[in-house]
Amino acid sequence: MKYLETRRSPLDANTAHRTTAVTYDELLAIFDLEQRREIEFPNIRREVTPHTVRHVALASRPGGAFLLHSRLDEDYVDAVIESEIAYFESLGLDFEWKVYDYDTPADLVARLAARGFEVEDPEAVMVLDLEHAPDAL
Repeated sequence: MKYLETRRSPLDANTAHRTTAVTYDELLAIFDLEQRREIEFPNIRREVTPHTVRHVALASRPGGAFLLHSRLDEDYVDAVIESEIAYFESLGLDFEWKVYDYDTPADLVARLAARGFEVEDPEAVMVLDLEHAPDAL
């Protein structure tokens, strides 16, 4: 089974309330680098390809195979989708492709759904500037 998880970016550029000098694009770049491209998890092998970053558990376990980052364009998006499906099928693993609202191409979710991915309810990522957090927190 293939799952598709969609997430909103850390801030909505139109409604973000900024109290620091960090711009939306800077925050997004930091998030993308630290939480999608370079993150590592215990007992999970991180694999970097020219277009994706995928993670595969060293031992079989639920949720142990997922594609966390992709940067695709119209020229090769379908070929990469097919390649990733074939790769995880060759391992005999179900996997989840995590898609954020800023991932490309813009129709990535629709393309994955057309290839049989089950689209899950969207999630949100929230960011809080701890230096300016309310005292109640």
